[in-house]
Amino acid sequence: FFFLMIRRPPRSTQSRSSAASDVYKRQVSTQSTWGMYLRRIFAGNPFFRRVPLQKSLFRGLGAALGVSLLSLALRDNRIYADTEENNVNHHGNDKNQAKECYQFLSKEQLEEVKKQFPKLRIVDHPMLEVHLSRLRDKLTNSAEFRRFSDRIVAILFEDFFAHEQKAVKVLESPMGYFQGVELALKDQDYCIVTVLRSGDVCISEVIRAMPNIPVGKLLIQRDEEKPEEAHYFYKKLPKDITSKRVILFDPMLATGGSVVVALDILNKAGVRDENITFINIVACREGLARLYSQHPNVHVFTASVDPVLTRPSRFLAPGLGDFGDRYFGTN
Repeated sequence: FFFLMIRRPPRSTQSRSSAASDVYKRQVSTQSTWGMYLRRIFAGNPFFRRVPLQKSLFRGLGAALGVSLLSLALRDNRIYADTEENNVNHHGNDKNQAKECYQFLSKEQLEEVKKQFPKLRIVDHPMLEVHLSRLRDKLTNSAEFRRFSDRIVAILFEDFFAHEQKAVKVLESPMGYFQGVELALKDQDYCIVTVLRSGDVCISEVIRAMPNIPVGKLLIQRDEEKPEEAHYFYKKLPKDITSKRVILFDPMLATGGSVVVALDILNKAGVRDENITFINIVACREGLARLYSQHPNVHVFTASVDPVLTRPSRFLAPGLGDFGDRYFGTN
């Protein structure tokens, strides 16, 4: 039992990492030192030469040392295995990376998309990729999905307002006067229009930034049998919407059917495409192409352009799933 635990299977020195090798050497050195001390004690003291005591004592010491050495051996094997696993991850051959994954658009492909649609802005923020990954994960529960959705919405609207016209205004700090900067337009000069029900997820973040902004509503539903088509049911818009800078929000742009219907309704209400900015979380090239084929002057802000629009369901992939169901916790 003792020798089975101490003996180690032969391993190539080339496959063992330096970290695991150092740990193994320290363990062997420690075991040899303790063995030398035990031999000196038992050989030099006549008290331990009594046979009955010797048998019981050695049984106890054997069990204790056996457990200790087994623990050391297992720990060493774990360290060695972890080191090997890290090497596999480093070379990109681990199990997770071996699975078939959707390939996001490369930087060159994204640049081509921007050239194809000049009024499209793909928002670049250091945390967007992290937040989007949490949204895409099917294991993310509703509470977490809401938290990361709200954060992404806040980033998108902050980026939109950052590109709006600014005005310089002289203000006074506790130490004196300075030239401050503010938006050239007031809250009432904007209007946020949401596509029910998923579009309503932006309301809290927008009102937090602009408390006096008017809010319009559109109820548009995609045809489940014909995903490219959408049906309009209801609208409620401010009476003076024609004089406002309109922000249309719907989190997903897949086939483009819903947003085209929404833009048509806004045009009929007297809003020009030049005064409309469409903000969404995830889009795709097919939806963008359909939007710009009918409304070429609309500005679009998005966090991601996904590579695939599935058939026949016409869902984005990797996408987010059904955004409304995941956000509101419904099936």
